[in-house]
Amino acid sequence: MDIINKYKKFSIIILIVPFLIGLGVYKDFGISIDEESTRYHGLVSLKYIIEFLNFKFETMANIKQLVSYEHREYGVFFEIIPAILEKVFNLKSYQEIFYFRHLYVHIIFLISIIFFYKTIMNIFNNIYFSLIGSAILYTTPRIFSHSFYNSKDIIFLSMFIVSIYFLSNFINKKSLLNTIFLGLSLALLTSVRSIGFYFLIILFLFMFAEILDKKVKLKDTAKLIIYLFISYFLFLYLFWPFLWESPLENFFYALKSFSDYNWGGQVFYFGKFYETNSLPWHYIPVWVLGTLSIPFSILTVVSMTFIIFRFSKRVLNLDKTTGLACFWNSKLEFFLLFNLLLVLSPLILIILKNSTLYNGWRHLFFILPSMLFLCLGLMHYTKIIIRKIKFLIICANLMLISIFFNNFANLVKLHPYQNIYFNFFLEKSANKNFDIDYWGLSNKEALEKISFKTSAKTKVAILGLANLEMSRKMLGKSERDKIIIVGENFEEADYIVSNSYFVSDPRVTERYKKPESFILEDEIKKGNIVINRIFKKTK
Repeated sequence: MDIINKYKKFSIIILIVPFLIGLGVYKDFGISIDEESTRYHGLVSLKYIIEFLNFKFETMANIKQLVSYEHREYGVFFEIIPAILEKVFNLKSYQEIFYFRHLYVHIIFLISIIFFYKTIMNIFNNIYFSLIGSAILYTTPRIFSHSFYNSKDIIFLSMFIVSIYFLSNFINKKSLLNTIFLGLSLALLTSVRSIGFYFLIILFLFMFAEILDKKVKLKDTAKLIIYLFISYFLFLYLFWPFLWESPLENFFYALKSFSDYNWGGQVFYFGKFYETNSLPWHYIPVWVLGTLSIPFSILTVVSMTFIIFRFSKRVLNLDKTTGLACFWNSKLEFFLLFNLLLVLSPLILIILKNSTLYNGWRHLFFILPSMLFLCLGLMHYTKIIIRKIKFLIICANLMLISIFFNNFANLVKLHPYQNIYFNFFLEKSANKNFDIDYWGLSNKEALEKISFKTSAKTKVAILGLANLEMSRKMLGKSERDKIIIVGENFEEADYIVSNSYFVSDPRVTERYKKPESFILEDEIKKGNIVINRIFKKTK
């Protein structure tokens, strides 16, 4: 008992350290091209709420009306919170607003790490697994970086973890309270992105499978389904202002809108440009496995294969007396199979539907926690099989530790550009094969470099898709005043900045052709990957 208490105290310390790290580094990151629009989504819905409640708030007069807003179907609950806090704390400057948002998103992510830790304890009752699993999730390079500025994908990932935690409570005890909390968490998940609805569908399928498997009574399960369904839609209605006037019509509109979404640009993949809905089937698998550490990628593939084989064998093993298949024999098997479907369902649907994809796999970051659960499940069963061979148990533990140390080393090496991490197999050729800084985070540092080189006002153009004005606003006043952004007007520019993100082939796109009068003067580079290039006019 004393050992367990010591581990718990150590765990608390470990959870405090990431918060202190976040406070130390949240201003190190640039601004992504989507951040202004996601903030505006929250302001539009906040205005709608204020007017719905008949309050007066003059400072929001210039904000669009939700009913006519072109992005009205976006889930905004977690965008409304910083919009309110922005007013409460009287944040005025551009820097104050967006650095605050960076810290806000990171805190949400850190809170989800606590839920992740508690989920592992619920399922495995293993403090070592809880610590190492949480450490791996926190230090995954791309996730760490995005956790400061990606208020869409990271908050969706975070709410996914929270939902899985309440699922683990529900698995352990199917009480009314646990059912309501699960409905609440799933409503929050869907209020970030409507695709969260698929979690509920899989849960209903599992509950139906339990009835077929005669593990539960039909009457008891029917009650739980009703409670879950009612709590889910009540909370979803409350958290999503878009639903307030026409709940069902607007909900299905949102589902259809995202399923039919067309980005419009092209994607650079393995040296070629593809339409977003015509990418090779392996686009997502390559991005996922190529931007996680090699040991983690191997462990993920092995664990998924193991769970699929275990489940298939169980289903095929019919009960001779009843003629029924046994889907799972324990709460752990239920949990692992559920997470397997959470990972595979979106991957299979994306491949079959040829869905619109871009910016790597950031839209699927939410499957990472489930991948980790599967890896820990594999390690759990492995330890049972080899429990008498201490050397092999040590090797299994070292594999998890090696993943953590590889992650941590890359956090330090790539800071503040952990978002460009590729593993050993892809790093050396990454610039030739993939989009790197697709959100333009490095443009802030590029403008800082230019401002340090000159004392006079300097005109800067952009080569590629980026918003340099946003990056300029994040500079200190003395640096900001020296920089004049001239868009793609190369003739006027003294410098050209390029984060090398193009939405069509630059070799045949006139707007992406750099004038010969500009030569390369500087680069932002981490390891073998060039992130940004700065060109100076010579004549």
